[in-house]
Amino acid sequence: MNKIIFHIGYPRTGTTYLQEKIFPKINSINFIGKPFKSINSKIFYNFEKKIFSYDEIFFNENIKNIANELKPLFKNKINLISHEGFLRNTRFFEKKHKFYKGNNYSLNLRRIYQVLSLLIKKKDIFFLIFIRKQEDILPSYYSNFWKSELELHPKIDFLKFINNCLDTKRYNFSKALNYNKLFNFLSNFIPKKNIIFLNYESFFEKEKNTIKKFSSLFGLRENEIKNLISSKIINSNKINRYYNFRNMDNYFPKILRKRFYYNPETQEKIFNFYKSDNKKLDRKIKFLNLKSKKYY
Repeated sequence: MNKIIFHIGYPRTGTTYLQEKIFPKINSINFIGKPFKSINSKIFYNFEKKIFSYDEIFFNENIKNIANELKPLFKNKINLISHEGFLRNTRFFEKKHKFYKGNNYSLNLRRIYQVLSLLIKKKDIFFLIFIRKQEDILPSYYSNFWKSELELHPKIDFLKFINNCLDTKRYNFSKALNYNKLFNFLSNFIPKKNIIFLNYESFFEKEKNTIKKFSSLFGLRENEIKNLISSKIINSNKINRYYNFRNMDNYFPKILRKRFYYNPETQEKIFNFYKSDNKKLDRKIKFLNLKSKKYY
């Protein structure tokens, strides 16, 4: 086995585009999913469920079996798994709208690394993480949120959703959006050179340093990746129309339009909540150049 790259998200950072338009077209790699081929789907579903649901004692007792069950997915080349679900602390299993309230995301990621370490040398395990400005990612997450949780919690409007997210006493998705803390956590057990952070804005704007980092990870020339990125996804002036939150009437279903009001004060509140840690991350990974993208 040559290398394992685990793309863990974030959700709402162009993951679907990567999974459908870019990763499958890199012919030199073994792209396992997502989306998963039918033969891979059951294997990965069982792996995912065990990562989320096993308590610590049971997980440690069964880790070798978990690794052996996952092994058939890999080939003697660069192997890529893309799945953003592990950055959540809950997951749908079995029945629609039935959450399995599982482990927090940090435990999920550590477990993934432990399993992969039984299949390949640690130096050949890479975590790929795309990030995006939190004041853009949270509205995007909310817009996707309505498809599931909002049916269960119809009274949650956007402002209430944001207040819940920024409540430090809660555990929720927004805590995982502290990119600096995620980097610090992963650095405890993964070599820093094997933790690849890229920002959404720079990647889809095809900025040289970001494309170079991405291309080298897969052993490709920069032009090979640039040619796969559609110019329609993003331009240098604004987020694409799908994520232009100043024009919600063209995006949200009617049920959400009454609940969504993204005023400058709310945007600033989100920005201020994360800016200090974004700045710290920028100092650690200089090529990200987060200041130029107004992460802080």
